[in-house]
Amino acid sequence: MISAKKSLGQHFLVDRNIARNIVAACEPHPSDIIVEIGPGQGALTGLLAETGARIICIEIDGRAAEVLHGQIAKEGWSNIEVIHEDVLRYDFSALAGDADAPLKIIGNLPYNITSQILFRLIEYRAHIGTAIMMMQKEVADRIISAHGTKEYGILSVLLQVNAAVRKLFKVSPNVFKPKPKVWSAVLRADFTGPHLDAISDYVHFTRTVKAAFGQRRKKLSNSLRNAGMFGEHVPEAAREFLDLRPEQLDIQSFIRLSNTIATHG
Repeated sequence: MISAKKSLGQHFLVDRNIARNIVAACEPHPSDIIVEIGPGQGALTGLLAETGARIICIEIDGRAAEVLHGQIAKEGWSNIEVIHEDVLRYDFSALAGDADAPLKIIGNLPYNITSQILFRLIEYRAHIGTAIMMMQKEVADRIISAHGTKEYGILSVLLQVNAAVRKLFKVSPNVFKPKPKVWSAVLRADFTGPHLDAISDYVHFTRTVKAAFGQRRKKLSNSLRNAGMFGEHVPEAAREFLDLRPEQLDIQSFIRLSNTIATHG
């Protein structure tokens, strides 16, 4: 047992029933390549090993990586590889050539870098099929939120554009050591790209969304102009959106706005 490092946002899962539910949600198959983010002390890892899938554990904490190596040697697991690396630097595409199907991602995400990890997964969306992720409930609620709510923001739009997302279940602080001060939730994201075909320029779309929510209290006319998205000339088709604030636009409206600016900008 190693002590949790606050600097790494560690809260180790210690409830085996919750661990089983998370692994089951991943629907593991022996032919899968499953990347586990932040395995910690191996609450999920052992259960994943039993599925016969190839498991790649990405762990930044050298102490935890050493513990996992010991467990692997003791149990004789031949289908687990531990990579001592920062997941924010890991190249998920390196595994793509070995996979018969898109990668599966699973993990108890550190609270302090959850958003950064999610943006990293979006970057490698072409190589990922399904992600089962436990995170702070507040973040999960933001991701699945609809337009018109205060939770709706950059993560909501970009993840919903790239994946079909749903919250599976809540998780009490009591199943962690140390106990966090907040509830967690397990989220499933299927990277089907439900809206990607409608976007003419994805880089421009991302820039538009980030610029809009970068000044979310301002009307889009101000926030987008301040971000240099357009000058004095505003495309006619974009005018209907400019008196609105970003949380008032649903996914399709953001796509229409971005496509219009990209075409006429």
